[in-house]
Amino acid sequence: LKENRAFMDASHRGWLQKYMHDPMLTPEQLQEVHEHRNDRYELRSNEDVVAVGDGWHVLCDSMGGRGLGVARVMGEAVHIATEETLTLLRQYDAVLSVEEISAAMREIPNYAHKLRECLQENDDVMRALTHRRIRWSDFGTTMDALYYSPRLNRAFVAHVGDSRTYVVVPGHPPKVQQETVDHAKKGNHPPTLTRCVLLSKQEVDVDVTVMQAPPGTRFLTVSDGCFSAHEEIHPSKPFEQIVTQYAALPQKQMAEQLRRYAL
Repeated sequence: LKENRAFMDASHRGWLQKYMHDPMLTPEQLQEVHEHRNDRYELRSNEDVVAVGDGWHVLCDSMGGRGLGVARVMGEAVHIATEETLTLLRQYDAVLSVEEISAAMREIPNYAHKLRECLQENDDVMRALTHRRIRWSDFGTTMDALYYSPRLNRAFVAHVGDSRTYVVVPGHPPKVQQETVDHAKKGNHPPTLTRCVLLSKQEVDVDVTVMQAPPGTRFLTVSDGCFSAHEEIHPSKPFEQIVTQYAALPQKQMAEQLRRYAL
């Protein structure tokens, strides 16, 4: 039970107390635990936002909103800002320099902040937030946005938060390397973010990494749901080693194997 993150919030500690004195759970109790676990997972809303376009992708792990499923508006705002920015970069790729592309990607959170004005004009959004007494400062999201320039043969990753982007370089075996640095304070469960995108704050420091992309290079972007359980159980074993085990597989199969491993 201690390894099952669904039980670690305060509202369920009391529910667990009645079992703590038992040296072993009975079959009936195990069934109750199993059913309760399934109910918990059905009620939890996934507020990640993922989008893929022509030579780009973005992942936002939204948070806040008291777990009521409304934090997704934060990730959607960053998604819209990213899609608009990277679509323009693709349109003008032929004349842009490395520095200009990097500068444009650093501005994505500022663009997302401006979208707050649009959200404030949405009666449904504002009614939901007001009814639940949620403020804009309650929202935050990680951001990993990747753009590939065919002309420059370079990949650009704009990163804020504790989601991660890995690069998988072909070889025997393939070489896997984490290209982003977690903006999080370790030791807490869950780790405390030291940097994220906020709709209540316009300025945020964005790490932009520029990488060469030899033929066959692949990029893997994941939220902490993919690697956090592994690092809790195997703190001395980098998650790159797990990615390496599946890196020779085709892209979809690699992603599916990592998803199953995380679960």
